[in-house]
Amino acid sequence: MSIGVGVGEGVGTTVDPVRLAVDLDGVLTEHPRPLAQAASARFNRELPERAFVDSAGLNVPVEVRDWVYSPDGPAAKLLPDPDGPAFLRAMLDLLGPDNVTIVTARPEHASGMTVAWLDRHGFPPCEVLYADLKAAVALRHGIGYAVEDSLRHARNYAAAGVACFLVKSGEDASPPADGSIVQVESLLGVVPLLRRRLAAPAESAATPSPNGHDPARPRIVISDAVHPVARTRFEREATVVDVDGTDRAALLAAIGEIDALVVRSETQVDEEVLRAAPRLRVVARAGVGVDNIDLAAATRAGVLVLNAPGANAVSAAEHTIALLLAVTRQIPFADASTKAGRWERKRLTPVDLRGRTVGIVGLGRVGSRVAQRLRAFEMKVIAHDPYISTTRFTEVGAAPVDYPTLLANSDVVTFHVPATAETTHMLDAATLELLKPGAIVVNAARGEVVDQEALAEALRSGRVAGAGVDVFPHEPCT
Repeated sequence: MSIGVGVGEGVGTTVDPVRLAVDLDGVLTEHPRPLAQAASARFNRELPERAFVDSAGLNVPVEVRDWVYSPDGPAAKLLPDPDGPAFLRAMLDLLGPDNVTIVTARPEHASGMTVAWLDRHGFPPCEVLYADLKAAVALRHGIGYAVEDSLRHARNYAAAGVACFLVKSGEDASPPADGSIVQVESLLGVVPLLRRRLAAPAESAATPSPNGHDPARPRIVISDAVHPVARTRFEREATVVDVDGTDRAALLAAIGEIDALVVRSETQVDEEVLRAAPRLRVVARAGVGVDNIDLAAATRAGVLVLNAPGANAVSAAEHTIALLLAVTRQIPFADASTKAGRWERKRLTPVDLRGRTVGIVGLGRVGSRVAQRLRAFEMKVIAHDPYISTTRFTEVGAAPVDYPTLLANSDVVTFHVPATAETTHMLDAATLELLKPGAIVVNAARGEVVDQEALAEALRSGRVAGAGVDVFPHEPCT
């Protein structure tokens, strides 16, 4: 059985199941203070009683967490909340077994112990997911409601549009006026509240306006391609209008009555666009960089600008590796030669990565993932990032160096920095002279970071052996 919230009445109406995420420690278990007490005694440190309400948010060291959640660790000896099994059973009966998930920030290696604990204490079978980024899990799985005892996780859920019941928290959540966070004294107190919410008439039942737009629903323009999961979520909550962001006239015509604008890199959001959208409240960049958005103009207009750091970090890192391998294995030349009917294997001189040195400029979400992947190629990894702690370099397995040292000692230099005044043309004619002769340059960050004219000249002269470039100062570049 599943309960759906309808978008409207009549033929063709779709009904989406309501999905619920339930936290484990402190929600389905007793207050997790015994975990903090045991860890404090074992590791001779003073952990707050709430340390394992949100162990990641409260910076509990990894080795402490690993011990706490080990097969014989103190987490295996926690008692259940007295109402825990009954609550989970009620939720499964109300929403259906496919629509209730336990989402816990426990490490994944604790899965065996966790499932055994649930079974031992009489909890009904239920899917368990392990992640600290719980809001991301909710978005991926279409979860609309959550039950939490951590204020940090509750706020993250609410920011992602997930209504959250905050139970047994002992904290003042300063709940938003929109009801996205509701404080509840007891676990079973959630049940009638959720029933009431599900029974309430959907906002979409309001009378449509003459142009077919429901005035009770936000209006969103999407001007670049976005992931289907994101589109589905937008359409569930708002009226969505698609427009080609590179068609200036079409864009300006479409945004007069919108509440939100979703863009990627091709749509330029400047003062003219902001003036044409007097109701606009937020511009969301489906990606990291916001250099295509006039932040000063948005601030003057009172428009919030959001981005999604880390959303495409894995994709960008893997694409960087693809560019590097395309250069070192000379794949474009070999492909073109074969398709032209030539067999020129003797002209190919591929370069092995093993034993060579890669210099990574920018060790953030993408750069750190590039480092991890290139270590698997048995490369030596050095990196430059003045904004990253030395411990982070150690965690990633990269040696911290200054920028000139990186250029002089790297067989491959790859950039993973935003476009700022500090990073614009950080590889130019002057710094190219510092490069190790015959080095390879990869830029999958921002076009402004590398002076493309200077790089082209270095390629022609042979100082740079090859380059993999995925970004340009002006796009499209053709």
